Amino acid sequence: MPTGADAVAVAAQTYSAWLGEVEQLRFAQVPEPDSSPEVIREALLLSRANLDRLESIYSLSMAQRGAFERKAQEMEDAADDAWAEIAAKAVQTGHGARDYEGSKERYARFDMLNIDRRRDARQWRQAAKVAGEADARIRLAYYGLQNVMQSLRDALRSFTLESSLDR
Repeated sequence: MPTGADAVAVAAQTYSAWLGEVEQLRFAQVPEPDSSPEVIREALLLSRANLDRLESIYSLSMAQRGAFERKAQEMEDAADDAWAEIAAKAVQTGHGARDYEGSKERYARFDMLNIDRRRDARQWRQAAKVAGEADARIRLAYYGLQNVMQSLRDALRSFTLESSLDR
């Protein structure tokens, strides 16, 4: 896994490649409604192959999003634990509260000693958000392509119905 500073860039780069492919798969050529049954059937077969690939990308995306979420939580927990250790050490060593220092000032001092961990945790949380947003776009494309396939199936069924009525 990358460092906190690189996490957002890695998430954006990973999902950018997937989203580019998803766009191509989702918006493949769809025949006109008055096309022949053969053309619609070929489009249905192509859509099925595209949906299979899209499902694979969607699965990878969910796994990657989960990894970013778990890492963000791990980093946030580590930063919280480090802050608690800093506060406990300050009390043990007698550097907790100073004269005329309020709790906000004391906490600010502890926060500054822990700033790098908090910054890394925020970066991982941001990477998880990037992953979540991209995952939602992939899910939308997946279900959109399922709807296209259903429309193609309906078009083929209408040809079957028309030919049976012609008899």
